[in-house]
Amino acid sequence: MGKFLFEQNRNMHLKINNLKSMASTADMKLRPLNFFLGDNGSGKSILADYLNLMKRNASSAEWRNRHFPLVDQFKEHQDWRNWVGKGDTSKEITLVKNDSFLGRRVIVKVKYKQSSMANNRVDASIKGAQVSSLIIQQGQIPLLVWGADERRVYTKNLANYLYKAIKNHGMPSEEEWCEELFPSTIAKELRLDDIANFIDEGPEYYEEETSMDHLFYLDLGHLFFRKRLSIANSPKFHGVQLLMERVLGQFKNGMIDWMTETPVLRGERKLVLDEFDADRKIYTAAYFFELELENRVIQIESGQYWGKEVFLVQESKFSPLQFCGLGQQKICSWIQEWTSVLKQLDREMQSEFFETNRMVIIQHPEINLSIESQRKLMDMIVHDILQYPYLHVVIETHSPFLVDYVSSLIAKGTLSGKHVAKFQFSQNRKGETSVQSIPQDKYIQGCHGNAQFSEENANQQYKRIIVKREEHWN
Repeated sequence: MGKFLFEQNRNMHLKINNLKSMASTADMKLRPLNFFLGDNGSGKSILADYLNLMKRNASSAEWRNRHFPLVDQFKEHQDWRNWVGKGDTSKEITLVKNDSFLGRRVIVKVKYKQSSMANNRVDASIKGAQVSSLIIQQGQIPLLVWGADERRVYTKNLANYLYKAIKNHGMPSEEEWCEELFPSTIAKELRLDDIANFIDEGPEYYEEETSMDHLFYLDLGHLFFRKRLSIANSPKFHGVQLLMERVLGQFKNGMIDWMTETPVLRGERKLVLDEFDADRKIYTAAYFFELELENRVIQIESGQYWGKEVFLVQESKFSPLQFCGLGQQKICSWIQEWTSVLKQLDREMQSEFFETNRMVIIQHPEINLSIESQRKLMDMIVHDILQYPYLHVVIETHSPFLVDYVSSLIAKGTLSGKHVAKFQFSQNRKGETSVQSIPQDKYIQGCHGNAQFSEENANQQYKRIIVKREEHWN
């Protein structure tokens, strides 16, 4: 594997407040590769659970149309009170992430609160939630605040933000503008001086008063906003105002995509070698895990075609994957899920203007895998992180071996320590979760890190853990 290099520092800043057991704000500066560490029940899976909840609501027409719908598709015997810290529904859940336009960052916030308007077919007493506000700001400077109490675009602040971003980056060409943001007539005319003139002469803010003309469909306090935001009310500054609308829309869509499209992988899907990506899966299995896979046609005794099934080839013998060892099946499940993520990333067109980081959450990849297989799985993940600079991988794990192995990659220069982060989740006696960033030389549960990672050291440590467990239960 080659050096871990980025042209830019593409870290993802994420904050979560008042979610389940998180009494205080969890403030995480995510890197391309992240470990969530901690005991069972410490809160490592809160983020993954919440994103799965958002995805369960993603089937509604509102999500497809880039709107914010009610959240009411809970698991049985759950409602919104299960998701609010200490069950106090008077408090809002707040999610904060960063995006950027031409390398200049903004903070995007979404706040949820309990809604009495949510309907549940099973139990009418179950309460859902709704977006209470969407806020976009640069540092502490507001660019947009859209909620029940305030619906305002701070146009001069936003124009200043756009002016600095374009000035530092350079004015995009007419062709670049047209490809993502503008019709050709506006792109051809827009100049940096137009934005400067707007800063001097334009209105300080645009405020929605009629509650009818609005880019964001937020179901807030029985107020329904269904039309697009239009702040382009002056022909003189039409191009500048249209740019404002498009940029705000991109930031909103980036937050929605993150909430509804973040994959949570568990290594549970059956491996399928279909005609579209079979080659990639077969190559991945051979290159990283030294496994030979083949898709064979199955026929019943009459000779009639039955279907295809994946076989594992070992010493010239063909074994149906479903009858192979549990570890081999698990490896194939990870291959299936990981290559599906990469296939989706390949389909996505990365914006030339907007930085929207993608996240993948991997839950407990060590289950049913030997130490050697854990290393190979980590090699696969690291290899592909190198190829996708916008990708952020979060690994929830109890395995000290994965953390140690990544430390060995850092020591060899394959990875930069600046692009790996570890977060320790813990709970106090009140059941409140806190999250702490761990320095690179610290390890979980007293596990001593060893930059010179070796199979022998890992196996010896694993045996010590087994002995301690046996002594505990005896």
